[in-house]
Amino acid sequence: LTEEAASWIEEDAGNVLGGEVKGHLERLRQQARRMEKLLDDMLAYSTVGMRPDAEPVERLDAASLVKQAIELVSPPDGFAIRLDDRLSRVTVERMPLQQIFFNLIQNAVQHHDRGQGVIEIGLIDGAEELVFTVTDDGPGIPDEFHETIFDMFQSLKPRMSGGGGTGMGLALARKLAQSHNGAITVDSAGRGACFRVRWPKIWETGAIEDGIRYA
Repeated sequence: LTEEAASWIEEDAGNVLGGEVKGHLERLRQQARRMEKLLDDMLAYSTVGMRPDAEPVERLDAASLVKQAIELVSPPDGFAIRLDDRLSRVTVERMPLQQIFFNLIQNAVQHHDRGQGVIEIGLIDGAEELVFTVTDDGPGIPDEFHETIFDMFQSLKPRMSGGGGTGMGLALARKLAQSHNGAITVDSAGRGACFRVRWPKIWETGAIEDGIRYA
């Protein structure tokens, strides 16, 4: 409603509004969008682990899942995202991994300090777990923030700048991973950061077909 009201004001009185007032209205719209996103993130965070057992499970290869997450993020043209070829050989449940990848890729884009960058999505196929990696060439994360960035409402960018997000993305990603007996950690030394998503393999009857592993 706040965003709509700001748009109505600009439409009805745009000819008489000065540049400074229009700037205030745009910042108001940005804050309204941020608050809406924050409420959505808080709802998602509070309902982790509450999926009904009867909800159908969709499986697909990890490469397709990551590509769909990238489409949802819609990164700027200056960003290149490279995928490990091994991702296509692993089949996983769509949710919540797609949400986790979306949050991690979006985080890498939002917190980059340049107009272009490279994000690499990797995979280590272990005996009992899959380890997905999301590596960027951004400004890096100081050691003292390696845990606090996963707390709710934490962001290394000023929120009023319009580019820092809600501070919920990494907290939600970690909680989703933990709800499936997984984990998310980060390594960063100097420039760049590498987020590791540890995802346990779920072995079921008939879970291996044509060399493709289900997780």
